[in-house]
Amino acid sequence: MDTMQVCWSDTDRTHAHATYAGHRTVCDLPVIEARPIHASVFGDLTCPACTRHARLQLARAAAQRHLSDHAAELDDPEGLVETAMQIIVPEALARRRAGDSWHAITTDYLLATDPPSQSDPDTRFAAGLGSAVLKSLEATEQ
Repeated sequence: MDTMQVCWSDTDRTHAHATYAGHRTVCDLPVIEARPIHASVFGDLTCPACTRHARLQLARAAAQRHLSDHAAELDDPEGLVETAMQIIVPEALARRRAGDSWHAITTDYLLATDPPSQSDPDTRFAAGLGSAVLKSLEATEQ
């Protein structure tokens, strides 16, 4: 996946959008101006659709990095990444909107996923994967 750029569209001048290709925003508007990649930061996005998409892409990238570090020791690593994207991300974002801290969300996830009695590779991977995804989501608020 290409790197995200903050951009603007002449059809919506009130929001800062995201683009990955440079011609269209994530929410499918024409791009008239874009910041250089090195100057584009997630926190500058104001379009809700673009923000949601960029946040999910950051979480997916964190999951893929974790996968590449540990894939050799797993039975179905790709399935675990998709599960993280479908279950962990929405649950974490819902809890965050409800006012829970990222620390509480991460702690609860780790306690539920990797209790001390579990030591199989898939369980350890799932705990690390969830932690990486949650850290990437937390970073989008800073």
